[in-house]
Amino acid sequence: MVKKGELGLARILSTYQSHPWLFFKVKMLERVLQNFHSWFPEIEFNDEKASLVHEMIRLEILVTTVHYAEVLAANILAFRERRKRFHRILLSYKVSEVIDFYEKMKHRRLSYIAKLLGYPALFQITDEKGRETLKTSCEYVKRRLSEIGDFYLRFNSLYNAYKHGFRVGVAQSAPPPGFEPYAFTLWPPDREKLDEAIVMRLGQPEKEIEMCAFMVSLLNAITETFSQRILNRKPSFTTRIFGVDQT
Repeated sequence: MVKKGELGLARILSTYQSHPWLFFKVKMLERVLQNFHSWFPEIEFNDEKASLVHEMIRLEILVTTVHYAEVLAANILAFRERRKRFHRILLSYKVSEVIDFYEKMKHRRLSYIAKLLGYPALFQITDEKGRETLKTSCEYVKRRLSEIGDFYLRFNSLYNAYKHGFRVGVAQSAPPPGFEPYAFTLWPPDREKLDEAIVMRLGQPEKEIEMCAFMVSLLNAITETFSQRILNRKPSFTTRIFGVDQT
């Protein structure tokens, strides 16, 4: 039986979600990159420190995006159970569940995606146009979640290195004659191979920023639908349709 205090906390958490802070963070960092000199007037553009700081900022955007992907999956898994004490799952989920969620996403049926989004069961919708609209939305969200999953799985070792001991390095290259120096990120991916590290030069973060924009939109919509249908038991509810008239 759900206690009154538990339901009250669930309503507070669903109303005052903190995940948009992650999107705000990446947008703030984007502005730092776009207006670098106004933030760091003491660093000359051609100073080697500039490329190092740029790499650090791009690293912050990347790991924040991975963090957001984990937050997104954890919340979706919690809402999927359609239980009022959804925050109980947020307190106990395991990273392995997030990994499993993303690894299987490409093979999920649209009925599974519809449930994640809080849509009515597709087979129950008698209006053909309405059913096709929701199917289009499910297909779009499935594709986007698969993209986010690929990103999460690719950079999960970097994210783990970042949050556990900050085992991440940002360094300047020693270029051969005639080449411009550049900054790069490196991290040890495996505790059993202490003599190895992954080395990567991070690119521009447009993809990560757009991904975070989609995640904030998706999680806001799923949370609102869950709040209406499950927490407040409204006889009717609103939901958002994704991917219609989008490429």
